[in-house]
Amino acid sequence: MRRWLTPLVLPFAISSCTGEGLSAQVQHFDPPSSTILPAQGSLVRVINLDDEPTICYTTDGNTPMWNGGQCANTLDASRQIAVPNCGFNVVRVAWSSGSDEATYKVESEACSSSCAPVVPWPNQELVTAIAKWTDEIKCTLNNCQNPGGPGNWSGMCDSGRVDWNVSLNGLRAISAFTYDACAHAVTIDVEENGVKMPRKINLVVTGKLVQDTDFNGNGNEGGTVTISGDFTGSATSRIALANKQRAGGSFDAACTADPFAGKECAPGGAAIAYDFPNWSCRGGICPVAKAGTCKPPDVDTDGIPDASDNCPKIGNTDQADLDRDGVGDACDTDPAFVVMRFKVGNRCLTLGNKAVESTSTCEPADAKQQWRMAVDGTAFGFRNLGNNECLSQSGGLIGPWTVITAPCDGSDKQRWKLEAYTQGGSDPKFPLRMHNVADNFCIYTDLTGLVYGTVANCGLAGTESNRKVGLYYGGAFDRPPHQP
Repeated sequence: MRRWLTPLVLPFAISSCTGEGLSAQVQHFDPPSSTILPAQGSLVRVINLDDEPTICYTTDGNTPMWNGGQCANTLDASRQIAVPNCGFNVVRVAWSSGSDEATYKVESEACSSSCAPVVPWPNQELVTAIAKWTDEIKCTLNNCQNPGGPGNWSGMCDSGRVDWNVSLNGLRAISAFTYDACAHAVTIDVEENGVKMPRKINLVVTGKLVQDTDFNGNGNEGGTVTISGDFTGSATSRIALANKQRAGGSFDAACTADPFAGKECAPGGAAIAYDFPNWSCRGGICPVAKAGTCKPPDVDTDGIPDASDNCPKIGNTDQADLDRDGVGDACDTDPAFVVMRFKVGNRCLTLGNKAVESTSTCEPADAKQQWRMAVDGTAFGFRNLGNNECLSQSGGLIGPWTVITAPCDGSDKQRWKLEAYTQGGSDPKFPLRMHNVADNFCIYTDLTGLVYGTVANCGLAGTESNRKVGLYYGGAFDRPPHQP
């Protein structure tokens, strides 16, 4: 006696299986299920239902309810359905006497910007488990042997039962297995968190699987079973047999619940096809994590995704935004201003009659107190909005050293280093000193309003409060100033 044939399941229409074989499968979608489409809105045509005046359909993962043809969406005369979404889609149809579904994946340049996290589907594990499950259940009957002729066998599962009937239909052998809440556990390898480990899977199966072959063992196996236990779902076979062995085709598996952490059943409880012999996803429509390929759009290629780039069309890896207005310095055509406030007397830097002065009357709305700040190499420049001139050093070898404004020329006299200043203790409201690049002095003011600097005065003791400055964006003194 020969051993049992490998167990399989096919979605062919199944007769009563008392001497009658499987009828041919009818296709209802063109292009067929498990096809990758080039764009959102690609059209799928429903075929081989020309005699049906009304066909209901859905593309949102729900099951269309026939309800006598009174459904939310019905096909027009073109019998075409637009596939709506990037990535995975399930299209379902229903008519007066039946229903069907197809799965598609939309891949296009417009869809490539999606960087949603990849969540693997456990449908493949269900396929692997049910294939092994049917093998092991067959071996509980007739000592794993093929029968010598027609007959009937029955057996008990861990719970529930299985019945097997073998009959003849002309020159063909018809084998039917009927599962009645047949429970059995199988062990398969499962990858979780990057590690593949053996995992015991308990399945409770109800339904019928039919094998229709000639006497050489060539033919098909088909049927659909429902599954509970560790999975909630169903399995259907599309397998061809040659010499009593699996020779091609695929299993379909659908589930709505699974036992694995970090995995989710295919959306909408869709049936996903997996091809024999390695149970690979048919058509490549299943989610696959590919390192380095999931990248959000980055128009300026500076490594900062457009969604978080403060200057998305001009490269600025440093994301510098001096005025904190959300627009990067590299493309800020209207940067906000700062108001410079000294610690001594809380005086603000302002444009005076002949030179720069300080005033105890800080008015952020006064253009004379507004300074547009810009990066200038390793230092900064400041342009007064009252006269559009730049803050500049003034003085010769013997002085006097004063601070003025002059036409902006980018010279070192107009460049200022913003240095963290902790002499006499740090003060978060006045955290820095302004050190001129051309000459070794720092801006200094007193309670008379004079603003000046003397050579090497940056470290003078006893007057550090006169040099401590806070640069406040927009003159908002209730917010933290610029940090050096």
